[in-house]
Amino acid sequence: MAILEQEIIEFLLTAKKHTYATENRPVQPSSRLGSKDLAFAQGDFKYWDSYIGNSGFSGTEVVWYQDVPVWSMNYLGRMLTGTYGGEIRTFLMEALALVDGATPYRGPAIYQNGNFIYKNSVIGGFGWFSGKEEIFYENTPIYELVYHGGTVKK
Repeated sequence: MAILEQEIIEFLLTAKKHTYATENRPVQPSSRLGSKDLAFAQGDFKYWDSYIGNSGFSGTEVVWYQDVPVWSMNYLGRMLTGTYGGEIRTFLMEALALVDGATPYRGPAIYQNGNFIYKNSVIGGFGWFSGKEEIFYENTPIYELVYHGGTVKK
């Protein structure tokens, strides 16, 4: 199974844009009690994002190549206020749709739309990384998420 990191990244970008970052997400039957599961497949690749919770949540994303896991990321996030409700989710989906090949984990380093500002910082590379994303309304933090992951091997 010779697969290049760039092939995984290209698939991951496509999968992310077809799951959480879209209104028409392909929801799967729950794989765990109370989980929300999103899946995408293309060629020899499969992607699964499974998370629990809502305003406080935790999840895992996995990429398989020929049914062998090759990459995974865990995340834990929370809303810091209930004031902006669906606006935060809509704005987060906009930011996550801008995921790029340099940092294919969450959204861009910075994104702004109106008074909402998204910031994402990451350390490490595709094989071993950790990061944090935040959303601010004007200068007030209203959402945060931490994540870590990397390549996995048999």
